[in-house]
Amino acid sequence: MDLLDFEDEARLALALPGLVELLGHYQSEVDSNWCSRWQTDSISTRELRRLHAVAAGSGWLEISAGNPDAPEGLRQVARYRLTRAGKAILHSISQNIA
Repeated sequence: MDLLDFEDEARLALALPGLVELLGHYQSEVDSNWCSRWQTDSISTRELRRLHAVAAGSGWLEISAGNPDAPEGLRQVARYRLTRAGKAILHSISQNIA
């Protein structure tokens, strides 16, 4: 199995509508900042789940699953943050678009 190189990853990110916007939502000046799950009306819920899966599977997005099985008052929701690889892809894409 061939691994994707950096250029292939950038092409993948550009080929999936909404993926660059999703990654941009999680971009933060502080690496330790965790964000709530991105919600938008411009992308279907199903497609949004798919984009999160692609981003996490590509190593661009890190997920903190929280504790969804805890009692109601103690539940935590999933949080997300961009990885170094995700920041590198966003930077590469912004350089190529500009």
